[in-house]
Amino acid sequence: MDVSVIIVNYNTTDQLCVSVESVITHTELINYEIIVVDNSKDDKARGVLEERFQDKVRYLGIHKNIGFGKANNEGLRYAKGRNILFLNPDTILLNNALLILSDFLDNNPSTGMAGGNLYNRDLNPAYSFRQFRPSLFWELNELFFSFPENLIYRKNKYFNHSSVPMDVAYITGADVMIPRRILEITGSFDPSFFLYFEETDLAHRVRKAGYNIKNVPQARIIHLEGTSFRSGFERHYNFACGKINYYKKNKSRVEFIVMSIISMFTIYARIMFFWVLSEESKLKEWQTIYKSYLEACRKVGKNRNIHRINI
Repeated sequence: MDVSVIIVNYNTTDQLCVSVESVITHTELINYEIIVVDNSKDDKARGVLEERFQDKVRYLGIHKNIGFGKANNEGLRYAKGRNILFLNPDTILLNNALLILSDFLDNNPSTGMAGGNLYNRDLNPAYSFRQFRPSLFWELNELFFSFPENLIYRKNKYFNHSSVPMDVAYITGADVMIPRRILEITGSFDPSFFLYFEETDLAHRVRKAGYNIKNVPQARIIHLEGTSFRSGFERHYNFACGKINYYKKNKSRVEFIVMSIISMFTIYARIMFFWVLSEESKLKEWQTIYKSYLEACRKVGKNRNIHRINI
């Protein structure tokens, strides 16, 4: 088996079917399998998948939301592919991305992780990767409205506008392909991450093991980001939990404290900034971020293993 495609579903059955259909439609000249891990409480997706795709999809029902990383790890237990593609259900392949990414990894053994260029629903460039991982630079970049990042990386800060594969810090979790042999060295997703930063943490381990991480622009995929979230608070809370956990795991205590102070200062500064400008929608969003960040600090401080709160 060349590629195992693992898709984690959570209450997005219609979009999941579109994603699976795009894989089947565009994939050729390669042996692959599709494994759907369903974090939804019911088995609605099972019946729909069986009706539409028969035996082309393997379904694993978890019956509770165990998180993105944990669910991918469950799918990995059954995967037979030489290369593993962790694919979001809110993605639509635009070409034979499986073959493109798999061939690239097979022909470049020094690369331990790869992903394609992502596009939004209007086919405009979307967030596909990042040129740096969470760090002091990350926090200062956020504080200064991404000015340092724009100055250094310009138009290629999160999307590869060239036709040449680009070395990056990490691939967004929407379309991460990794050789099985690399996962045997680094391990798979850390289950302490519920959602967000699990792919960043895995990329950190891939890099530490001495392998490159590449964006391959020839692989083209639409990413309809955020279709499974119920509320803004939930999204911001999970993001904050992921970032705090990443820092606690991969940075020293001093670095963690410094970066946490800068992060909180950034939130305060944004609230004051948008209050002065009387931009009500932005002000409410940053007030929500503030509340979610405080809740995340409280939860992560109590327990290293992060679990989403009930919304």
